[in-house]
Amino acid sequence: YMNAKINSLRKFNVEKLTKEAEIYIDDITKMKEIDDNKLV
Repeated sequence: YMNAKINSLRKFNVEKLTKEAEIYIDDITKMKEIDDNKLV
């Protein structure tokens, strides 16, 4: 039971990290676009 709980927690954490990484990459991409627009 404890193992199953740890595994589901680990899976949850990975999904959470992936989501946060996607948002982070999204923000960087938006900032890059804004910078590119300023340069033009």
